[in-house]
This record gives sequence, structure tokens and C-alpha cells, in this order.
Amino acid sequence: MTDEIIRLLPSKSLRDKIRETEYAFSEEDLLYIIYAYAPSDEIRTEMLLSFAKTASPEIAEHARSFAEWDKAVFDTFRKNPNGEIYELCVFTPGGFEGNSYYCSSYPAVLERIDIFHKEYPYKISQVPGKAKYKITKLPVFNGRNTDVVYYYSIDLCYLDADKNPVYVCDDSIIYKNDRYCRIAPHHVHHTHFPCFLGYGDLVKYTDNNFFERYGVCLQKHQGPDCGIRVLSLDSNCAAFHSYERLIEDIDLILPPYVDAASTDELDGEKLEDYLKFKEYLKDHPYT
Repeated sequence: MTDEIIRLLPSKSLRDKIRETEYAFSEEDLLYIIYAYAPSDEIRTEMLLSFAKTASPEIAEHARSFAEWDKAVFDTFRKNPNGEIYELCVFTPGGFEGNSYYCSSYPAVLERIDIFHKEYPYKISQVPGKAKYKITKLPVFNGRNTDVVYYYSIDLCYLDADKNPVYVCDDSIIYKNDRYCRIAPHHVHHTHFPCFLGYGDLVKYTDNNFFERYGVCLQKHQGPDCGIRVLSLDSNCAAFHSYERLIEDIDLILPPYVDAASTDELDGEKLEDYLKFKEYLKDHPYT
């Protein structure tokens, strides 16, 4: 099943490096890869339960618990017992958040998505990245739930083009259920990946909002458990060739979301931005 798990990693460059070097992963590593990089909740749950059948007893128990956690989180997110409302944001073809729509329930969110596409003709497939919709669950004070604002302040869900969950976070569940607090995979083991990019390389990556970008790798050494520092070519720093505040525009991206790219993939403007920044790095190395 190891090959199937490695195929979950979005980065082709990383997958190629793993095969080239015959890089070995522990059971904990493989469990982490399934949990962190499966493309949907459905596939994640299926692979966790399949992995549990062949893993050691301790890791198998973790895998089953993580599958249970995922289902519980999404079920909780869709419920609003205290009158919580949902803020829907539809991403635009430019990769930005569009207008917000407030809905009284999760089913109303799905209905509002359908209405949106009747009002606006652009195809959702034009939106970069796999996340097309962002839903935030918001508290509504009703005179009794004085503590609920803390539980629901960062609960959100991203949906793909078919309105299936890509990522769900509902922290209220760990406050209200001791069992889920114990099994929550918030501190799941982080795996080590082999170094597969060079300093100054052109890369394409998925940023923290699930948008696809081009950028420049600024990581000289890829240590374990750390992200890769990338300057986005969409940033003001790169676009205006103003590098004095470089550090403010750097993205820190997990290695499996970064891929090597070719200059042939860039349009004329972005190619110029990339070459100018590469020239700048010769005399002003990033540290």
C-alpha cells in the first residue's frame, strides 16, 4: 500500500525524488501522509481504514481514530444548535475571495451556491486550485451562549467543485467531547521528506488558501518538519521589483505542495519578474 500512499503527495517532483532515492517511510510517516494529503474526506477515511488492516496494532488504532474524528468534525460543522450562521465565499477565477453570503444552515449554503451560479455565468473550473468555496461558521449571541464565540471563532470548511469537503475544521468538538479531545489528530506525527529543490529554483505551489501560484524557492536546506520558503511571483515584492521588504511577502509552504516548474510555463511579465529576482539574489542572498 506504500506506493498508493506516496501517490497522494501532490508534488510530482517530490514523488520522483522518493522513488529515485528509494526513500523509506515509517508507519507513522505513512499515516501522516494519508491524513494530511488525501484529496478528500471520503478518500482519506477509506485509506485510513484500509491502512489499519495491515498496520501494527498501535498505528492501526490511530488510523481508525482519525477516520472517526474526520466524520465527527464534518457532522458537527453542519449542525448549528445554537443558531450559528454560515458565511459562504465563492472564489473568483483570479484566485481571490468574492462576495460573502450569509446563510441560516448548511443546506442553505449548498442551495446558495446553486443560486450563485445562475446569477454569475463563469465556470467554477476556471478557479485555480481544488478549493472553490470557503464556508465559515459564525456564532450568533442569543443571551445564553456566552462561551460559544470562543468555540466557533475559527471553524471553517473548504469545498471542491462538486461541493465535497476538501478541508474541515470545527474546534468546538474537542471542547465538548473528551473522547474526541483525546483522539484529535492535531499533534499527529510529522514526516520527514527528502530534499528535492534548489535555492532560487522556479516552483509552482498551492498556497495556504489552496490557490495555485508560481514562485521562487528560497530554501537552501530543507530540514525535517519545516515548510519551504517561497516568494510568490504574484506578490507586490516580485511584481514591482521592490525587495526591501522581501520577508513580508514570503510564503511558508509544506514540501508536498511545492513542485519544480519550467520558465516555459510563465507568461512574459512573470518571466521578467523571475529573472530580475534571480539576478537580485546573486548579490543579496536570502538568509
